[in-house]
Amino acid sequence: AAESLWRYVEWADALAEAAPLASPTTAVRLLIRLGELAQTRLDDASRAMDAYERVLMLEPHHLAALAALDALYAADSRPRDRVAILERRAEVAADDVERRQLLVAAGALREELGEADEAIQAYQSVLALGDPGTEPAVMAALDRAIVLYEAETAFEPLVAALRRKALALALQGEPASERKPFLFRAVCFSSRVSNSESNPTTCVPGISPPRMLAKWISSGAIFR
Repeated sequence: AAESLWRYVEWADALAEAAPLASPTTAVRLLIRLGELAQTRLDDASRAMDAYERVLMLEPHHLAALAALDALYAADSRPRDRVAILERRAEVAADDVERRQLLVAAGALREELGEADEAIQAYQSVLALGDPGTEPAVMAALDRAIVLYEAETAFEPLVAALRRKALALALQGEPASERKPFLFRAVCFSSRVSNSESNPTTCVPGISPPRMLAKWISSGAIFR
């Protein structure tokens, strides 16, 4: 076993020495092999990360290197490095489904890093990528956007997100009892957009939230 390991070390060293002397295209292939070898045979995450990082210096959107670094940074608890990789992966995702999943993951890391504005941008990007209905990534982005909008007192986008959440629940076939809390909050925060002095109990002076909610539902305005 020790002899086999030594051979892998020698092989890795040879790949590392050859890469700087090769053409960019060949160097990428050599470095990818070095990264795979470091991961699977040498159990050397640091060397693997270095190899894949060197690949990205030559080919910034190399899919295999990006995916490998994503996993390695996650395992090594490096959220700031990982979020940059996730955002780069989103740029070259194969389709919008994958792109939304990557952006939701990036948004969660931005929150972990205390970067609320950047997290909101990630979730907004998810919600702007068409209207896939009740796709899990969209529902997750809606849930987190609602929390962040409320924390930032961004009432207009909050109302839009609450309405969209209620509509998504309707598309899922959820009962009115599940949708009503989001509709109620949309009414409440909608009133605050035009009346900053309204309190969270009445929302609109002279009109109780239940009455306003009924008005919105009957007119269809809650989904506009």
